[in-house]
Amino acid sequence: MKNFLIGLNIVLLLAVGVLYYLFFSAKKADSKPSMANLVSDSAAVGTGSVKMVYFESDSLEKQYEYYKEVRSALRQKDEENVRKLTNLRNEFNNTVKGYQQKGSSMTQNEQTQAQQTLQQMESEYQNTAQQQQQDMQAESMRRLQEVKMKIQDFLKDYAKEKGFVFVFGTNEYDYLYYKDPSRDITADVVRLLNERYKAEKSAKKK
Repeated sequence: MKNFLIGLNIVLLLAVGVLYYLFFSAKKADSKPSMANLVSDSAAVGTGSVKMVYFESDSLEKQYEYYKEVRSALRQKDEENVRKLTNLRNEFNNTVKGYQQKGSSMTQNEQTQAQQTLQQMESEYQNTAQQQQQDMQAESMRRLQEVKMKIQDFLKDYAKEKGFVFVFGTNEYDYLYYKDPSRDITADVVRLLNERYKAEKSAKKK
């Protein structure tokens, strides 16, 4: 009888141990998400939480008033540079014609002086053209950077208000082979940018 009770106690202890192990093993398994749940959650995050929109860069360039003013100012500066170079070239050509008309009547000293004058005029033309090019590049970069910063500053506020995570600027030469028209915010961006710029100009006049 005593041996029977001892044996029964051992069996009960083993049974309790097995149940304990099975209970906690099942609990750990339940705490780990299944592969199906992981895939489902990942898909939900990819489609539900990330909001992406785009605007057409070409349309923005043509319709944003500040951008148009900057391009117009740069074009005027370039035209002024061309006029200045044209005047220098015309002055050079007229000087050459004047020396040609004198021809053989010029003394050796006058010919030498004429050659030096033409060399100086040619050097001035080249130096002016080079300086204009450098100034134009610097001015263009500075002004276009100002445009970019205005657009970026606006889009920071706009995206935050609308809940957008990504805003892309696209054009006909990019690598986006499909763009959902419902994600196109060009018209809204152009309208609000022009309203903001108009308000800024009005404030400066006051």
